[in-house]
Amino acid sequence: MGRSSQNIYLSLKEEILAKRLRPGQYLPAIRDLSLTYDVASGTTHKALKKLAKEGFIVSESRKGFRVANISDLFLDGLV
Repeated sequence: MGRSSQNIYLSLKEEILAKRLRPGQYLPAIRDLSLTYDVASGTTHKALKKLAKEGFIVSESRKGFRVANISDLFLDGLV
């Protein structure tokens, strides 16, 4: 994972763990996140894929990514 995608990953993960992004809340569109972080959409997508793989967010077809239930993360031993 490149430096930019790692920065996005860490930033969003912190937002989730701090509950500034709440369980069930949809993240902004990849395009919007890319503009916010001033990176290409592929870079943003890499960060989101890593968060999804680790269970912090869930990808929903045609809806985007939403924050996973944080209690599930504790039960799975991810946090």
